Amino acid sequence: MEMNNKNNVQMQTQNEVTKPSKIIGIIGFILSLLAIIGLIFSLYIGLILGILGLIFCIIQLRKQKTILAIIGLILSIIIILLGVLMILAILIVFSTVGGTVDSSRAGVDNLADQIGNQIMLVLS
Repeated sequence: MEMNNKNNVQMQTQNEVTKPSKIIGIIGFILSLLAIIGLIFSLYIGLILGILGLIFCIIQLRKQKTILAIIGLILSIIIILLGVLMILAILIVFSTVGGTVDSSRAGVDNLADQIGNQIMLVLS
């Protein structure tokens, strides 16, 4: 009887060791959520967190598919795409308006109008 209990304990311990963990998927999901907040405050922080969330979610999905890893993967992809689009919009705005700035007030108003027009073009 005592030998049977030892075998059961050993089998349970082996099952716990070989059972895949879901913690990597949870970490990836949390990083994806933090990437949304990070994207609001800083473009680069949001992108870095989004990429890290993507990596963790992919690792989890290769081990074991979990719902949090799938949601984190989708969120990370959306955040990365939004971040890249924001960088492109900034580059477009500054490349088209770079040579038109002068020190007069009319130049500043002109610059504000051009930036507004470029943002409207990118968003539409």
